[in-house]
Amino acid sequence: MAKRRTRAQKNGAAVCAALCQFDDARRFELGVEALCQLTTDVVALRVKHRDAEAPGELIDRYWGILYAVSALPPLAHMVVSTDMLVWMCLTRAIRWMNNLVRVHSEGRWEEVQEMIVAWQDAWGNDARAKYAEARFTTLTGIVRGATEEHDTYLRAALIKALSDVQA
Repeated sequence: MAKRRTRAQKNGAAVCAALCQFDDARRFELGVEALCQLTTDVVALRVKHRDAEAPGELIDRYWGILYAVSALPPLAHMVVSTDMLVWMCLTRAIRWMNNLVRVHSEGRWEEVQEMIVAWQDAWGNDARAKYAEARFTTLTGIVRGATEEHDTYLRAALIKALSDVQA
């Protein structure tokens, strides 16, 4: 087990070093993809364990991605819920996509960013959230079932949408 952990740490360090050598746009692209993958993993975990605390390794993955892409100095790690970790990942991905939309206007980044913003806006039960859910459905084609709970739909839809983005 210790051998595997050492190899993972070395591979993680190699990935971080490789990310730092790319130009800014490519680092942001890889960072957004990594955050989408992490978000998918966290949402899948959240479906199994409601209101759970996010595991330390997933929080560490978030900070590792953030440090590698942004070249930020390490901060103190915190304990967060899975919902908060999903929100943190998507908020950071949206910020990085702002740069990608500016640099790579011909890519799908604006569409992906709009989908994530619509998903975040769809939380709640007010009129704005209903419009955002309709916009999310229009952008992704993922429709909520008649008997499906709102939060179950949003989590399942996010996993599918982010999986499609990564493909």
